[in-house]
Amino acid sequence: LVSVARTPRLIGSVVVSARRSFFKRLVALVLGAGLIWLVLVERIEEGQLEGSRFHTRSLAALDSALNSALPTDAELLEAGGARVEIAPPVDWNVPLGGNRRLRFARAEGKRPESVWARAIAVRQAGRAFVLVSADVMVIYPQFGAAVLDRIRREVPIDAHQLMLVAAQTHSGPGGYWEGTLAEISLGPYQQRLFDFLVERLAQAAIGAWRDLQPATAAF
Repeated sequence: LVSVARTPRLIGSVVVSARRSFFKRLVALVLGAGLIWLVLVERIEEGQLEGSRFHTRSLAALDSALNSALPTDAELLEAGGARVEIAPPVDWNVPLGGNRRLRFARAEGKRPESVWARAIAVRQAGRAFVLVSADVMVIYPQFGAAVLDRIRREVPIDAHQLMLVAAQTHSGPGGYWEGTLAEISLGPYQQRLFDFLVERLAQAAIGAWRDLQPATAAF
């Protein structure tokens, strides 16, 4: 009697399970067919880009920007560069950026990886710009603001005159971004590491600014 009574429920369960399996397979089939169509059938040809409105307007904008940036004989162009190593001390036990389970320092007591902040400064006719590229995972707003504040103690630039770029390397130091989600990737936060990296990136920018000298631009 128990077996007979439970049979309809079992049959109903099997039917529902079969329907779900069918719909999953159908969805997978449709997605797979769409992917195959995009890869094998709908090829993107270069000819579809050339002559298009987007292509024409983009080239015009580039020409305008380059022509307006060309120096004249009366406007002296100055440029400078600098590089500062940003490898933290070995005994700080810094996590590796992008893989918190590993330490930044190499094994067997070897010195840390060589990671750098590289900067270039350009000045002409009262306009100036500083670009800093750092071997770190990410530049986030609070970090960038701290670097700018440190630079401005010695260099008269505003926020729109500074660009900070992260190399997005997974071989650089982590632990410089506070917060649960950030520490999942970059490892436990260390205030001294934050301050250390801010100072090093700022020193690269300041060094490039102090290195300004007559230069020639070409493209």
